[in-house]
Amino acid sequence: MTAMPAMLVSEQILFERSALNIPTDPMQVLKLVYLSHGWVLGIHSEPLIGEPVEAWTYGPVVPSVYFTYKRFGRNPITDDTQDVSFGFTDEQLYIIRAVLDLYKDTPGATLSAITHKKGSPWDITFHKYGTGSIIPNDLIKNYYKALIGNQQ
Repeated sequence: MTAMPAMLVSEQILFERSALNIPTDPMQVLKLVYLSHGWVLGIHSEPLIGEPVEAWTYGPVVPSVYFTYKRFGRNPITDDTQDVSFGFTDEQLYIIRAVLDLYKDTPGATLSAITHKKGSPWDITFHKYGTGSIIPNDLIKNYYKALIGNQQ
């Protein structure tokens, strides 16, 4: 499984949500990229995105995604999107779509709270190393593997 550019993942997320007429703001796309990455790591032990995730004050952030969409502020992203699903494996796409379905109606602030939970990879990294620190993929992987184990 090849790790993808985070912007490709965000593009697919925006395309999928746009096709369902679900507006998406920058906070939502940031957290949905992270959650998709986490679940792929937890299930397949391989990263979805090939870029580091950083621990920022408002949660885990992939800088390339943040800086691309920050101009929208708290408003829905209105950039044209296209289906880039051909670039993903079936497994990656399945997990991205499952995450989108699970969090379909979830506001950005709630998604942020989900990624801020005590003991989460963000919480551990942010409080140990400070803002801007890279959240290790192994930490994300182990966290999501534990979540999977708790659901069985």
